[in-house]
Amino acid sequence: MNYPQVVIRHDMPMEKVMELFEDTGAWNLPVVDEQKKYLGFVSKSKIFNSYRHVLVHFSEE
Repeated sequence: MNYPQVVIRHDMPMEKVMELFEDTGAWNLPVVDEQKKYLGFVSKSKIFNSYRHVLVHFSEE
């Protein structure tokens, strides 16, 4: 098992999260709390899908 290149803290701003995805080239990154306890993971594709959904919502208004 390999330790991940980077981890995302649950309170990290989205701009920083996207910067980490860009810097690492990763499509999935683990999410941790202040004590570095694993909370889950976030995927780049899920973020993009959510962003597209928001764009569609705002374009319909």
